[in-house]
Amino acid sequence: MLIQIAMILLPIGGIVFAGMVYGKIKRPDMAAVNQLNLDIFLPVLVFHMTAQQSFRIAEFGPMLIGGMVVTLLPGLLLWPAARWLKTDWRAFIPPMMFGNSGNLGLPLAALALGSAALPEAIALFTIQAVLQIVLSEVILNRRGVGVHLLRLPFLVAAALGLLVNALGWSLPAVMQQPLAMVGTASIPMLLICLGVRMSSLKLGATRLGLAGALLRPLSGLIAYLLITPMLNLTPVQSNTLLVFALLPSALLCYVYSEKYRCQPETVGSIVCLSHVVALVTMPLAFWYLS
Repeated sequence: MLIQIAMILLPIGGIVFAGMVYGKIKRPDMAAVNQLNLDIFLPVLVFHMTAQQSFRIAEFGPMLIGGMVVTLLPGLLLWPAARWLKTDWRAFIPPMMFGNSGNLGLPLAALALGSAALPEAIALFTIQAVLQIVLSEVILNRRGVGVHLLRLPFLVAAALGLLVNALGWSLPAVMQQPLAMVGTASIPMLLICLGVRMSSLKLGATRLGLAGALLRPLSGLIAYLLITPMLNLTPVQSNTLLVFALLPSALLCYVYSEKYRCQPETVGSIVCLSHVVALVTMPLAFWYLS
């Protein structure tokens, strides 16, 4: 079992570590790379997965409800903790709700549960990404959201993929391989970007960071245990939902906190330390799933 867990985590950890080393040495500006990933690679992956006839969004209805619950409920459960820790809830609550579903959720689901779980992981990633983008703007920007959010590439790609799927169309064989190649490239690129970003984060506010790092998977687990008995999930869906419930805090939380100047040091500390804590929580999750 330990060997199996190591074989799952080592490739991910190795790629992230390579990104950290590169980030320390070169100090690159990853804005263009991140934008390229958000505009091309991830949307192509989402389109390719949702357009396939094996992807049936109707079958994911209960799981998507579970995905929303394990995303939103931790924020409600930990609202009093922000006051107890004497910190701004706008800085503390988003890292408790939003897991690193892109950088880690997709590769972890693929490596831990096999390629059969990738459609479920894509569905959960999509719903969590929508929630994070919308709620981050509402919480931090305080000016609500605009129609520009409807033009986000991955949302457009998901809509087009679902339309192709619903109409029963099959993508031409000549398109399958290029789409698979471009989409698959998004996962290692996400991990490299994660490593580069982590190399530049400062571990300030360690008390709040450690508290958040421990409360993030605990609240996600509580939400998972509360909602799954109410849903009729397949084993693959239930296992994928558990992986996503235990994910460390999303890097985008730090990006938004820095953008809107809402305690970025605290959020950065939570993000960094939650990934360290994940080295313990994720192997335990894989042991349970096995």
